Amino acid sequence: MPSAGHSGTASGGQLEEKVDLSKEVDAKIPQAETLCKAGQVREALALLAALEKKCRVGNDTTSLVRVCETSLQLCKDANDLEALLTTLKTLSTRRSQKSAAVRALVHKALPWCIQDGHVPLSTVTTDKEKEDRNKLVEALRDITDGKIFLEAERARLTRALATIKEVDYDDIAGAALLMQDVHVETYGSISKKEKIEFILEQIRLTLAKKDFVRAAIVAGKISKKNLAEETMQEYKVR
Repeated sequence: MPSAGHSGTASGGQLEEKVDLSKEVDAKIPQAETLCKAGQVREALALLAALEKKCRVGNDTTSLVRVCETSLQLCKDANDLEALLTTLKTLSTRRSQKSAAVRALVHKALPWCIQDGHVPLSTVTTDKEKEDRNKLVEALRDITDGKIFLEAERARLTRALATIKEVDYDDIAGAALLMQDVHVETYGSISKKEKIEFILEQIRLTLAKKDFVRAAIVAGKISKKNLAEETMQEYKVR
């Protein structure tokens, strides 16, 4: 019988041990926050990195998510983009990392670079702030690449990056290329409305670069049956 704080579940014919590390996490997160406030960001992240491994190996997903989110928040509070990007990449690519942890990392960082689902964060004003925002968008796109459980987030990040290319760099061809690689019509985690909006944006960018053949192909992805629905009337006009 598992001891207190442990539980066993069958996995591949073997016993997978789960350890409750919530009390240790409760104690160490404030320690890390104190270190960060004292300007010792690297030391704080090192403390949490050791704790993250313990939670991951111990299969305590709830505590793991807390540690991952706190790690990002400390980087954000310290206004340390380099540490934030490094922490994002490191934690999301850990060996046998839990999908819940990767999802939590992405969702934690999304509001720091996009708003309203897919719009690049508009509160940034200086060139440096825009550059930092763009780096975070690209980093999150890299993390979501190939992960079905984050396909919706990747589509929204791609749309945000396409907007950045078009608006900030006048790179319509680059924006169109980014968008055309996303087959949003096959995504089950995105609503019909969002799919149509995304495809319409693909069509607009393709027409803007005068690729009329591809625009016609992309337009064929919108089902007439979906457009016939009462809630889709605004898209028929567009």
